[in-house]
Amino acid sequence: MPTKRTKTLDEQILERLAEGELVTKMCRDDAMPSIRQLQRWRRADVEFDSSCWSSEAQGLMVQRSELIVSMHETIKEGGPGSSTQIQGLRELLQENGRTAGRLVARMSDRVNVNGQVEHQHIIIGW
Repeated sequence: MPTKRTKTLDEQILERLAEGELVTKMCRDDAMPSIRQLQRWRRADVEFDSSCWSSEAQGLMVQRSELIVSMHETIKEGGPGSSTQIQGLRELLQENGRTAGRLVARMSDRVNVNGQVEHQHIIIGW
């Protein structure tokens, strides 16, 4: 397992995350850093951490798309009105909700919004 960060290694990490590979699986690869090492790199480098978040979000969308394709195939095999079709549609909706929830949760963790409202009083008369 590499312990030294390189630009090439960073690119490989980001590419694999964007392809939908889970970080825990990726870090089991001998060519990749351990999960703890990757976490240390992310804590030490805010820009790299942001890139990882972005790649993971892209990867979630890839996973979601692959799941939807497999669900569509199962739904078609079941025929109209079959229990397989109904179950497939139900799972498809649930997966869409879970994926959206994960993305929103990750965005909420990454974004700090500080909103202020200013009021101005305008008097209009005639």
